[in-house]
Amino acid sequence: MDIKLSVCIPTYNFADFIGQTLDSIISQASPDVEIVVVDGASSDNTRQIVKGYQRKFSQLTLFCRDKNVGVDKDLAKTVELAKGKYCWFLSSDDVLKSGAIKRIIKETENDCDIYLCNRTECDFKLRPLRNRLWLSKDIKSRVFNIADKGELLSYLDEAYSIGALFSYCSSIVFKRKRWNQLSYNKKFDGTGYAHVNTLFSFNNDSNRLKYIKDALVLCRGDNDSFLEQGKVKRFLMDIDGYSLLASNLFDDSNIKNAFLKVIRREMKFHYLIRIRSLTESSQLRDDIEKKLLKCGYSLMSLRFIRIFSSLKWIVSIFEYIKKRIKRCIPAFYSFNKSNIN
Repeated sequence: MDIKLSVCIPTYNFADFIGQTLDSIISQASPDVEIVVVDGASSDNTRQIVKGYQRKFSQLTLFCRDKNVGVDKDLAKTVELAKGKYCWFLSSDDVLKSGAIKRIIKETENDCDIYLCNRTECDFKLRPLRNRLWLSKDIKSRVFNIADKGELLSYLDEAYSIGALFSYCSSIVFKRKRWNQLSYNKKFDGTGYAHVNTLFSFNNDSNRLKYIKDALVLCRGDNDSFLEQGKVKRFLMDIDGYSLLASNLFDDSNIKNAFLKVIRREMKFHYLIRIRSLTESSQLRDDIEKKLLKCGYSLMSLRFIRIFSSLKWIVSIFEYIKKRIKRCIPAFYSFNKSNIN
């Protein structure tokens, strides 16, 4: 049988989680679904766990690297090994909701180039906290031709998170044929966002993106592997990556500005105040301000951030409120098929 969907999973030292991820796929996989796992030279027993699942599910391909080369190349390798008409990127600590695969396969009958679903944000133990929407809450499921400048501008104007710009891999399903028409751009190697460049580069006469308002993925919180080097480095990964994307992808100043505006919606003042308060080097603080100016932040807003970040008690209050809100959000979501049909 022809493979309709390849679930593509890059992983590195996620032995504690990947079993749950694979279970969520295999429990709802039809014969036209495969799984491709690329292990980036894990030092834990990730590959042994995946090999165990190969005995349960014959359509699981495992590729193991001898050394870690980063998530950008690992994502590209999963697509290289895939055989499906469509690929679904999935982080090895996230989980598909029941019925998600059936829903996506049904959606792909419309033959769009990219599908982007929303996610349910959870705590570390995958207890649900809230649904996260990438676009304005007023936008229903619909198709955007992001190769068309007018429709791309409309899409960017409705985007309230860089998740709408493909930052969250587990939300992305795309046509493998379109991906394979492009070569890997080494300029983005190590940024964490080489896949974003590829997806936006599908643009010929048409690049049809279907936005699916429903949340089809459970996102495990408090487990961002990119945070290992600290919050400032994690922030710089986003700001540097998306600044490079804006420069590389768009010649039209209106589209470039709209793209960067999404970053400003994502990185709100309280977050930037926290980042500055954590930045000990005056040189790095100056460098960050220059990067923010290039992203369209005003001098007035940077002065505001500078002043409030120096008030440690303000930063402490922000952190306290954030923790209290997170504890008080009720886990009231249910995850049966009726939620996503």
